[in-house]
Order: sequence, then structure tokens, then C-alpha cells
Amino acid sequence: MASRFLTKKTVLPAIAVLFVIAGLGAYLFPKLKIIIPMRMKYSRDASPRMYLVPQKRAVAEPADREGGYEYASGNLRFRVPSKALRTFRSDYARAFVFESSKTVIVSSQKEGEGVLDALLGAHPGQAEAMRRFWGHENLQSEYAVVNFCLHATPDKGSLFTSRTELMRLPSMLLLKAVYSPLGDVIYQFETKRFRGFQFGDPQTTREVFVYLFDLSDHLFRIKLSSLGQQEIDLLLASITIAPQG
Repeated sequence: MASRFLTKKTVLPAIAVLFVIAGLGAYLFPKLKIIIPMRMKYSRDASPRMYLVPQKRAVAEPADREGGYEYASGNLRFRVPSKALRTFRSDYARAFVFESSKTVIVSSQKEGEGVLDALLGAHPGQAEAMRRFWGHENLQSEYAVVNFCLHATPDKGSLFTSRTELMRLPSMLLLKAVYSPLGDVIYQFETKRFRGFQFGDPQTTREVFVYLFDLSDHLFRIKLSSLGQQEIDLLLASITIAPQG
């Protein structure tokens, strides 16, 4: 009788431990299937830019917004201190070349070319499925989905991350990888007329990219070469965007 009682005292806890281990395995294994390949694909050594997140900064307002020379690309107008030596136009962009190899290239996103359009697709069923997967608040606009993905990093996926957020993360990082070659730092800015992101620090790189969204969520891409941050801010602060007709 005593030996049978001792056997129950040792066997029952062991069974309980096995149930706990099995439960943890069922809970952890699906998460580990996402986390481990993701960390291997985007290691800090191999993909350091995937760990960048936007840093907020203010666009410095110039003392004289009417000074310099005004240029236009479509319905976007801006000012720079120097007079353009040459300008080039194509179906996709307009380029302005200044002295000292300084250039400004402006392109406008065509209708239907956005990330949001690609995610939502043309079928209402796909759109609703994507909104449930990504979160309605993250697909409210082109700016919202880009902002959402730029704030994603591989280390945000952990065993403590909710399953919903963890399932989204690989897709978010796949989209972020499209932007990661643009610069080794990301700045985020917002004014009364527009908001957007600056990729790259002109102190460490010759080329800087600005993705600017107007109040109607229309995207302008601006590539700036050999301009300092003060010159970039002067350009950004002077930007006006006429309503599209």
C-alpha cells in the first residue's frame, strides 16, 4: 500500500510536468517557426538597416521663404538658393542640376502604383482580408502603411509578442527591405502642408531620398545629391503643393 502511494506521488507530478511541457511546446513552436528563420534572414551583422526606425525631426523654417529661385515639378513647387544650370524632364521625373554637382530629382507616384493599392488589390474580399491581417488602422492611407512597416524591426518578434503581431512581422519586414537601401538613417517629419520621411544623413552620404506625402496622401519622391541638411530643410520648408485638378 505504501509503495503504491509513493508511486502515485511520483508519477502524477511527472505526468503534470509532461502536460505543461506539451502545452508550452504547442504554444511556443508556432512562434519559434516564425522567429528563428526571421532572425537568421535579418541578422544585425548582415542587415543592420532593418533595425533602423524613423527618428522624428523638425524641418527648420528659413528666415526668408521667398528668397532664391522657384522651381516646379507637376503641382509641387519648391525654392533653392541657386539658379539651375540645366533641367531635364521625362515621363516619370524632372531633374534640376545646380553648381557643385548638386541635383534635385522629383517624381510623383502614379495612380494605382502605391503599396496600399498592391496590398488591397481590386477584389473587395482581398481588401477586407488584408485589413483584418494588417489592422484597419495601418491601412488607412499610403503614409500609414509605409510608416507601419518602417517601424518594424526583426527584434520586435519574440516569444512575448502576440501571435497576430508576430504573423504580420515577416510581411512588414519584406516591405521594409524595399526602403532599407535608401539610407543608413531614417528621419520622420511633419508640417502643416505635408509629412514624410528622409532616408540618409547628408553628412555621411552624398545622396539623400525624401518621401513626401501631401494632405491628400499623394506621394512625391525627391532625390537630393550633394546638398547639406540646411539646404534640404530650406527646400522642404519652401514646398507648396497645389491641389490636383
